[in-house]
Amino acid sequence: MQLHFLMCGHKTVYIVMLSLLVTVVSRGVAVVLISHLDSSGLDRVALRVCIHQQRSEIVTTMEQQPVKMHGEAVLFKKGEKIPRNALPLTDAEVLSIQMSRIAQFQPQKEVRVYQYSSYALSATTSLSGLVIANVMRRNFRLGGLRRMLTYFPTVVISGLCAGAMQEILIKRAVLLGKESCPTCTAVKGGCLQMGLGVVYPYILSLLTCIPTARDYYTLQFPGRGSNNSYLQLLRQVSPRSSWMLGLALLNIYMGSFVASRQLQVFAHHLSHPPSRMQEFLKESNEMLE
Repeated sequence: MQLHFLMCGHKTVYIVMLSLLVTVVSRGVAVVLISHLDSSGLDRVALRVCIHQQRSEIVTTMEQQPVKMHGEAVLFKKGEKIPRNALPLTDAEVLSIQMSRIAQFQPQKEVRVYQYSSYALSATTSLSGLVIANVMRRNFRLGGLRRMLTYFPTVVISGLCAGAMQEILIKRAVLLGKESCPTCTAVKGGCLQMGLGVVYPYILSLLTCIPTARDYYTLQFPGRGSNNSYLQLLRQVSPRSSWMLGLALLNIYMGSFVASRQLQVFAHHLSHPPSRMQEFLKESNEMLE
């Protein structure tokens, strides 16, 4: 379920600060935290939420309506119209607000999964790449030939890609409220990590070891005078199936655990209005300026 945050201005009054957080509850109802400051003391701005369940999309809008106090949490149902003067708050701005909340959250151990998960997955991927590269080099009989060429892509590049993809495809989507299904998120995280932690290093290792073996004639390749096929060559140089299965299970577990934990922390701590409202509004305004 995707969140689209909208802010609206007034023709004569400039709204200086607006910060919001949306939490979806059951059957098309949402909790919205709103607040604003303006030059003329305007205190009749409310935030409405329209939930389009068929499109799995949430649209937040703001229009003139009396509210009891600044920063009031209000429940709205679907069916509201979007004002013409509504201005979108981009995903990058919403993500900045969420990251600010994570940085200020106490105790920090509750949100460490957002701070260190990419490093953990990068380390897992690099470990898998190191195992695959070692086996490949031994089976290709490379000895000490071109160590940097074969190890660097398989170990370093694959690890960096795994961490970056986790930040972009999993963590970002969770913090923006685009993920709401725990099972779907876990499967997505596990499959992504398995692809980046096992399949990607395996392909990189093949692409770097084959040219080296050809250049130095360390292994006989399929061709004239050889009865071997490329399939037999792959079986000969690839790690054992038990090793590959173990690496795949390790990466699936790590990816699924991290994605599930991030969604759980988001649901418990980051999808609800903060308890220290005024401080959060001040911090959010600084992020938006």
